[in-house]
Amino acid sequence: MVHEAFIVNDSTRQPQYFVKVINNSPNTVFTITHVWMQDGAEEKDILNHQTPLPHKLEKTDVWETWFPKAMIVDQQNIFNNVHVILSNGRDVRSIRNTTVRPVGFIGR
Repeated sequence: MVHEAFIVNDSTRQPQYFVKVINNSPNTVFTITHVWMQDGAEEKDILNHQTPLPHKLEKTDVWETWFPKAMIVDQQNIFNNVHVILSNGRDVRSIRNTTVRPVGFIGR
């Protein structure tokens, strides 16, 4: 899921896009190997040293990363254009996170 917000303790208050991945399975463990987005005709990798990949998600775990809104040209389609690649090769496409609270913590 993707939503727009800013990091509370960031004095620049630059808008960010947050990508949240949830393992809803009670039985399956998987590893996130890549996160990227389709920005118009260009593919852009989402690399955040604070949330390194690969990342293993145990049953019911949550992982979240973010990237600056300013790095995106195609702002209209961002919520459905983020891709998460799993270790089994599956490419999972994002949806807009419409239930996010106005203030919160980043899941790691």
